[in-house]
Amino acid sequence: MSSKSLITRSSLPKTLTKTNPMDVDNDPPNHSTHTPPISDQKVAVKSKVGKLDFEDANFADSPRSDECTLILSQGGYATHFARSVLSTLGNDKYAVFPLNGKLLTVRGAGPKRLLNNATIKQIIKILGLQPGKHYQDVKELRYGHLMFMVTQGHDGSHIIGLLINFLYHHFPSLLKVNKFMQMFITPLVKAVHKKTNAVLSFYTLSKYDKWRLGNKATDYRILFHVGSDIVAFPEESKYLFADFDQHIKDLYLFDFVDDRAVNCAFGMNIYARNFFFGRRPQFSAYVFDHSPYDHDEGSLVSTIIGMAQNYVGSNNINLLQPIGLPIGVFGTRRRGGKDHVAEGSNLSTQLSPITRYLFHKADERIFKYMRDDGQSIELAWFIPIIPMVLVNGFKGSGTECSSFIPKYNPRDIIANLIRLLEGRKVLPMDPWYKGFNGKIKKKTSNEFTTEGLIEKGKNGSTITVTELPVGMWTKKFNELLNAASRCGDIEAYKNYTDYYNPDKVHFEITMANQQKKSAKQEEWFLNKFKLKTTLSTFDMYLLDEDGLLRKYTTPEEILVEFFRIRLVFYEKRRTALLRKLKIASGLLKNKVDFIGKVRKGEIPLFPLTGKDDWCAELKTKGIQSLPSINGEATEEKEPGTGYDYLGDIPSGWFKDEKFKELEQESKEKIKEYEEQYEELSISTHVSLWLSELTTLDLQLDKEGYTVKINSEDVDSEIAEEAPKMKARAKRPAARPQGANKKSRARCSKKLQVYDNQLPAFYNFGPRQQNVD
Repeated sequence: MSSKSLITRSSLPKTLTKTNPMDVDNDPPNHSTHTPPISDQKVAVKSKVGKLDFEDANFADSPRSDECTLILSQGGYATHFARSVLSTLGNDKYAVFPLNGKLLTVRGAGPKRLLNNATIKQIIKILGLQPGKHYQDVKELRYGHLMFMVTQGHDGSHIIGLLINFLYHHFPSLLKVNKFMQMFITPLVKAVHKKTNAVLSFYTLSKYDKWRLGNKATDYRILFHVGSDIVAFPEESKYLFADFDQHIKDLYLFDFVDDRAVNCAFGMNIYARNFFFGRRPQFSAYVFDHSPYDHDEGSLVSTIIGMAQNYVGSNNINLLQPIGLPIGVFGTRRRGGKDHVAEGSNLSTQLSPITRYLFHKADERIFKYMRDDGQSIELAWFIPIIPMVLVNGFKGSGTECSSFIPKYNPRDIIANLIRLLEGRKVLPMDPWYKGFNGKIKKKTSNEFTTEGLIEKGKNGSTITVTELPVGMWTKKFNELLNAASRCGDIEAYKNYTDYYNPDKVHFEITMANQQKKSAKQEEWFLNKFKLKTTLSTFDMYLLDEDGLLRKYTTPEEILVEFFRIRLVFYEKRRTALLRKLKIASGLLKNKVDFIGKVRKGEIPLFPLTGKDDWCAELKTKGIQSLPSINGEATEEKEPGTGYDYLGDIPSGWFKDEKFKELEQESKEKIKEYEEQYEELSISTHVSLWLSELTTLDLQLDKEGYTVKINSEDVDSEIAEEAPKMKARAKRPAARPQGANKKSRARCSKKLQVYDNQLPAFYNFGPRQQNVD
């Protein structure tokens, strides 16, 4: 009996379509995008599949076709296993179709392009699908079941996502047919007991991690399987065949959540985190070799390029920058970055100077590293000190769901975070695009209009365009003018001149008749020449900290959500740093003490009678074990391992001259550790964040960013606060009077009360779990 997964229509927004990472671009959303139906295309149906490289099931296209299953396999091992199914279960009811070609992202693809895709075309023909038909059952199909047999993980989920998106968009009724869509699942991890050979199977890494933390994993031999590569072992194939039906999962709509949906805190998808994890010249080759990237290098290159772009309308803050390459090599506003000339072989990039102000290295020790095939890979989360999804924005589309978040001024974001840290209410933020000189006007509570800039000549016959609206690229505007000039679509328009510049806009348009200089005439010109675009905040979908898709109504709501998450991680970082300083100081102190006592002959350098006796002697002589240095109540789990740190002492340290030098250096270093520990222990997570925000704000000020919160009262308030912010940045974190346990407890209690009051400030209502 197979398991079931019932997905309702209200949960469909959780599915964001797999696309090229750089298809999630920076343009305003176009809600008019619609893929034409394919019902007017000629497709051979309900007939033998002819010359396809495919072996049909014997019962296909017969009165018993509803009993047949078409297995779509992806990956070498999956295809091998699928063919093994035929050899064992027979080919009367089963057929295998390997997905060797490139699948198409069907949304936005026209009928001609869709049916030119060989893989899609073959699937339609094999199943006997009739475009435009509403299916209530599978009686008219050549196969009654469609089974996905792919490698588990991101790559396999990608393939399933594309296939289901195709079915949902062109044959949605099929997704409601009972038991039509199925998936064959195999264990990701198997644990085999070293003595009893008992086997434990884990179908998700989360369950494996939970088991590993609560059990003696060292007693087991761990086998990681990339999806169906489990069939490389004959005994495993027998196990799967013996219980074949138990590994089939029925899918009614879709329980696939796209891992490329943008995370609220980082503002980047999982593949961008791959790239951020590696830092080298020839970046794409390095990431390809050092990260578990499952797709082609072209997608990887385009993502790197997107992270390094800095033309108007791209990134407000580019996290990467080129090394020794001219400006514009990663694209310009001429064609919205599509005019880049960078290739994988010459992608010499590095972190931008501002990036380390946003992502502190000290945070890396508190985040969880992801695992792939049992190996530690990139961090699951990178949490910057400000929400980058608001800084650089986001655009993506999927089945019944689109997400668009405009870009906002990082200094506005910093000002609001400081207000939250000081217990004040956030102020409304308007969209802001670095380098954009046009106007952004609020139209409604959820819509903004961006306008280009025009200047009228003295005689009224020449109009100079010096700025284009957000999302209108220079080349696109040029083509629009050229088309209008040929067709005479715009009255009073004669010709134009484009003074080309990669990053600046300069068009001179000649009008046939002199135009009166009036506000009404300017409005006419902006509308006629498409010098207006709209930014909307209606569709701001993001994954929250629990990995659930959530709709946010305002950028301030996203900011408060980020604030709650980030504040917790600052306390985690503070605790981790305190522990690190304590251990570093204790290890150095005990190493020097050990060397001194060995030199005096009080302690043998190596165990002479036994390790246990030697460890006991070290303890009586005042040398601490590692658990003791850590302040742990219990000793080490395996006797003697607590002193393993003494084994990495270089032999040269025992010499007279080196030891004297070591004693002096260790005193200075231990004093430095203790001072840092004392300073950090009397600080709070609030003071740490406040200090780093102030430093980042000053750095942005040096780079020319200005505060743009749209209120005169706010501007004057920030102007008053600026000297205080600069003063805070120049001095260390403030030490409370009588810094002791009581004062820290009072401070913690005050923050706890403040945190509890936080929702009352904004009245966002109950947390939304499912998006309709």
